[in-house]
Amino acid sequence: MGTRRRIEIALLSLLAWACAPIESSGTASGVAYEPDYWRGPPTRAVDLLLMVDTSCSMTEEQASLMTELPRVLEVLTTGDRDGDRVQDFDPLTSIHIGVVDADMGLGDVTGIATCDPGFGDDGLMSVRAHYPGTGCQTDYTSIYGHAFFAFDPTSPRSTTQVGTDVGCVAALGTAGCGFEHQLESPLKAVSLRPNLDGSSPVDWTRDGYRPPVFYAGTLGHGDDAATNGGFLRADSVLAIVLLSDEDDCSTPNPRIFAPDDPAYNTVDLNLRCHTYASELYPVQRYVDGFAGLRRDPHRLVYAAIVGVPPEVAGEPPEVILADPNMTETINPAMTNQLLPSCVSPGGRGVGYPAVRMTAVAQGLRALGAHTTVQTICNTNFSAAFDEILREITEAAR
Repeated sequence: MGTRRRIEIALLSLLAWACAPIESSGTASGVAYEPDYWRGPPTRAVDLLLMVDTSCSMTEEQASLMTELPRVLEVLTTGDRDGDRVQDFDPLTSIHIGVVDADMGLGDVTGIATCDPGFGDDGLMSVRAHYPGTGCQTDYTSIYGHAFFAFDPTSPRSTTQVGTDVGCVAALGTAGCGFEHQLESPLKAVSLRPNLDGSSPVDWTRDGYRPPVFYAGTLGHGDDAATNGGFLRADSVLAIVLLSDEDDCSTPNPRIFAPDDPAYNTVDLNLRCHTYASELYPVQRYVDGFAGLRRDPHRLVYAAIVGVPPEVAGEPPEVILADPNMTETINPAMTNQLLPSCVSPGGRGVGYPAVRMTAVAQGLRALGAHTTVQTICNTNFSAAFDEILREITEAAR
């Protein structure tokens, strides 16, 4: 790629749930960069993190994800996008895949079915299948030796088997907490633990990167040898893929979910995240947090299969955010719900406006990262993963 015009982005202060397009002329955190400056040689490694929503409406969507995963591994490791046995790109030779859900607990809040107090699943990767069945084991720890899946040319298992293994674990079920932290969970999963002065503990993060601090002063799991450590590597493409039919509700204040808290209980639980949007983390937290983990933004892929209208799926984030169906509106026929942004064919389900998750894509795209926002309102995710695979392979170049 030729030399590109230097981009300067003013410090973004996008508030949570804001749906106006981000107007940017510099980088997040005010650190200017030249996209070509850090461009190194191609990489053959990718660290792919899947965040899977486990709320009660995700049965068919998780099944569609399982169907795609063996093909994802096959494409990445053969370089053949279209199955014609002709190599379309240089194959990737080292693949890590981690799986997390959106359950970050409710702190000291109790009394909500399916939601536990404390930290929930806390962005911790797992290789245990929640619903083992035909072709699935209960626990893959003895096979992979980590809290994540890994494949390279020396692996004893085929790409089809590895993809099936990942699918067995990614089918997390639908009994999870209905107050999802779709952005906070993957951020904690891969974030590093800072030095005592708050700075990055490694030299391969972005200049000025300061690892985030999480609820109750806890730190990320990205370099914790006892949990997610070893997943994220210095020279890899980091690909974060979100699957959810609702928008992110990451907050430092779990009291907004308390059924009996007089400060919030005049609003139906289903509308708390919408009504108390100012209590959510700013979207910029995730732009900074994900971008900070790659010295070269070209090595970052952010993809979301979420509630956006099919007509604008894959369009630039600002186009998606401008669509009228992406406006959060209370449903006049069911006043404890929002109107959906899309409806799947055949009664499969609906998606609600993924404003925050799309805004993160917008902020990262402005920094030079690879992004794509796809619709969850399809009968299968082949087209969505075609775009995700294209972004990953471009980022590896």
